[in-house]
Amino acid sequence: GIHPPDPSVTPLARVFLTLRSRSSAFASSW
Repeated sequence: GIHPPDPSVTPLARVFLTLRSRSSAFASSW
């Protein structure tokens, strides 16, 4: 089933999400 993300993985997930949003915005700029 679905389990809550580990506290050690959460920051990594946030970083990935930030990089994704930044790359998407950067790609949109082009």
